[in-house]
Amino acid sequence: MKNQMLAILIIISLCLGFLMACSSSGGGSADSDNQTSADNTTTNLTGPIADLQGTWRTNVCEEVDDDLYENRSLEVSGKNFILTSTQYSDVCITLKAQFKSSFTDLDVGDNVSFTDNMTGYQFTMKWEKQTVTPFDNNTTQWLVDNSVCGVADWQIDSPKDITGKDCGNDAGIFPAKETPYYGAYLLVGDNLYLGAGSDNGSYPTSLETDRIFVKQNSSSQTDKTELEGTWISSCLSDGYVNVLKKIDVSGDSVEFEWTYYDQTDNQTCSTVRDILAFSTDNISITDNSTIKTLSVTNKKWTLTPIGETNDYNAINRCGFSDWQMGVARDVTGISIPDCEFPPAGALFPFQYSLDGSSLDFTDFVDTRTYTKQ
Repeated sequence: MKNQMLAILIIISLCLGFLMACSSSGGGSADSDNQTSADNTTTNLTGPIADLQGTWRTNVCEEVDDDLYENRSLEVSGKNFILTSTQYSDVCITLKAQFKSSFTDLDVGDNVSFTDNMTGYQFTMKWEKQTVTPFDNNTTQWLVDNSVCGVADWQIDSPKDITGKDCGNDAGIFPAKETPYYGAYLLVGDNLYLGAGSDNGSYPTSLETDRIFVKQNSSSQTDKTELEGTWISSCLSDGYVNVLKKIDVSGDSVEFEWTYYDQTDNQTCSTVRDILAFSTDNISITDNSTIKTLSVTNKKWTLTPIGETNDYNAINRCGFSDWQMGVARDVTGISIPDCEFPPAGALFPFQYSLDGSSLDFTDFVDTRTYTKQ
């Protein structure tokens, strides 16, 4: 029990670090002319800050310790920014505790380029309040027995303000009210990515790509529904060999499968050489008139030799000499000559247009027309 209670505090501390990424910086005041400063409300918001308005949630239940799970939500209203981390004793069903951090004076500033030439923004805001709420008897009693954060009267279902309090070596000291934090974010369709910020005036230079906040009540749900199903292209040359491509869209996931054929087939696609497949999730769609952008997060790449197993082993393809015919191997994140695959969490933006059962889709290599099956 003690270890799990400490884990909750450590998670709170980690959540604090992540909040710094959320919190952020100002650099400029791209939206300040459209905001009122007295009460953190807004009128006629335009620019990047307008795109942040609303409710965002992580769409996965994350295991953060033994028998301890977490999900997060974010509410942006005007210049108010509230991030909530909720912990559970099982797969996000039985509540244990909740950490809520409130910010004011959200100010979106300069834009910043991340990997893949994607542009996000720096931002700043000020801490307003942090609270912890225990939800079960064991958690509450442990907090009371140990006077955690200097608080002795913890009660179940009752939030306690820990703003500026010293919560010990495991969780650290929480920021005082009006402490500024500097961060950055990237918005891709309905997916929001935050960077790990700080209170030292430095903006984050990378993003937490493994934790994605998804916009709720998204207008892109209709676009996702239209893409549902299996789409197959004709067998065509990619400039080197003949390839037949398949896209399978289901819910929030997209599976890609590229089947390569012997070069001597002259586009007959009769003799399979190998199969490259990659899976993605966290679909978001940006609608720009007839051309739309499908953004997904990389999960896994596999390579399956079908007719070239001996050649694979002879050259230690991707650093392996034990390839087996028909057996898929995980090659995610490998980066060596002639074998380079993106890591898990990488962002992939693809452009497409849809006309009934005909899909024109541009991937890393070419643009093809796919037919719905």
